[in-house]
Amino acid sequence: MTCRIVSVFLALAGAVCAAAAPPADNLIVCDEFPAMRNLARQIETRLHQTSEIVNQDQLPSSLGTYRNVTVYIHGDLHEPAENAFIDYAKNGGNLVLLHHTISSGKRKNKSWLPFLGVTLPPAYKYIDDMTWDIVPTAATGGAPITMHETEIYLNHVDDADRTVLYGLRFTDPKTGEHFDQAIAAWTRKTERGTVWYFMPGHKASDFEYEPYVVALMKAYRVGK
Repeated sequence: MTCRIVSVFLALAGAVCAAAAPPADNLIVCDEFPAMRNLARQIETRLHQTSEIVNQDQLPSSLGTYRNVTVYIHGDLHEPAENAFIDYAKNGGNLVLLHHTISSGKRKNKSWLPFLGVTLPPAYKYIDDMTWDIVPTAATGGAPITMHETEIYLNHVDDADRTVLYGLRFTDPKTGEHFDQAIAAWTRKTERGTVWYFMPGHKASDFEYEPYVVALMKAYRVGK
């Protein structure tokens, strides 16, 4: 009988501890999960931070407990999620945006691109599966990082102040046209929080590519 009482007590204690356990360090919100599983593994291995991966319809009622919130949404960005991400950043959160989280499909969102200070003009375009460089600025230093056979976005227009981390350099092998653009990754303050954007990341393997992963980790070290 005593053993059974002890067993019940331990089971109840474990349940209470589980219920009281804090959330993961990071919340990753996505609609393409393999890439973000790769990213979560990198964050855990390199920074010893845990991550929870959900789609945008599974957001917790509050994002404020997370050290970092990452957004990797290819399809439509729903208004409740859009507002939750903006509120999180404005209220002191560290919001990390990847690849197609800034793309043509987000033009129809009322607040998203204005909040980020980004315009996608008619000249904006994407080209799949190209080799191109992200080029560090004085804010980051180091050597250019060559991205291999992954999607590139051209002609983002950045309307608001920000710290530029990387520009991009690309020559279209079909036309010979050369692009040397100022901004491919950046960070900026937004009220009490911070937003980061990194353009590379179309393929899941991009989040296993050592030079790029090292660059990304800077964004996750500064969260609260």
